[in-house]
Amino acid sequence: MNPAKMVSRLAAGTCNYAGAGRGGEPMYTQADIALAVGQVSERAGQLLVLRKWAGHWDAAAQAELNRLLLLRVVDDLAIPGRWSVRGTPGRLQAMIAAAIEEVVNPGVCTSCNGQGHALKRTEEGVVQLGCEACGGSGRMAVSGRERARRCGMLWETFRSPWADRYDAIMRLVDGLIVDSLYQIKRALG
Repeated sequence: MNPAKMVSRLAAGTCNYAGAGRGGEPMYTQADIALAVGQVSERAGQLLVLRKWAGHWDAAAQAELNRLLLLRVVDDLAIPGRWSVRGTPGRLQAMIAAAIEEVVNPGVCTSCNGQGHALKRTEEGVVQLGCEACGGSGRMAVSGRERARRCGMLWETFRSPWADRYDAIMRLVDGLIVDSLYQIKRALG
């Protein structure tokens, strides 16, 4: 069972007329899936999953997610890492918004078609290897210059120390999604 595919069934345009699961797969209703999403322990994780797979996004959800992630970034990253953010109003918010967009709407890697791995023929047969182009993520790599542009910064300003901070924010957002999907999968049993 793929929890991301389950959450995508919450999208408004999704209809499922099948009466039963296939091959021993249980059939979940939208109410079952919504309940599982509601059981995710972090609200930011719920909002990220709903944004990415169900297309649930409005100004209130966006504002709430930005606020929750800003609190997490400040509490979990900026204060312990002693990030100096004085004199840079809105910079963290811009980085959070760019990280959300990069995670939610990733460009698909053209080398592996978003699979994160590639098949290679060898003398022994076909071997599955991690994709070198995307590092196994399945996402098209976004350059540091493009990230700087998305954050509204010049490359020279972004590359030190903001690029490392952006990477930390990306890890935080990715981690929230992974944890949320794990909790959804557990809740659906």
